[in-house]
Amino acid sequence: MKLKYSASGYENDDKLVTTGIYRYTRNPMYFGATLLILGWFMVLPFTFILISSILFLFLLYFTAKAEEKQLSEKFGTKYYSYKRKTPLFIPYKILYKKINQQRR
Repeated sequence: MKLKYSASGYENDDKLVTTGIYRYTRNPMYFGATLLILGWFMVLPFTFILISSILFLFLLYFTAKAEEKQLSEKFGTKYYSYKRKTPLFIPYKILYKKINQQRR
């Protein structure tokens, strides 16, 4: 859910945002957090970090699913259409396009 900044502070925007980064992933902040967590584990490969990283990833997943329920109720079929076209976390469509362009 996108928040809009104005002079009076942050306000809820009643439009479903499907452009920009949201065209490639429904949860760009969660995708970034996932990359950060995996990078953290690669730099410091401790068991504690691995366990806490896995737990955090589960937390992100279930939070995203709860948010999706709210968005489905708020935007209905418009959100379902967006959901079918856009991946939850990993923007694999970008990667797929780049691989296909390199093959040509």
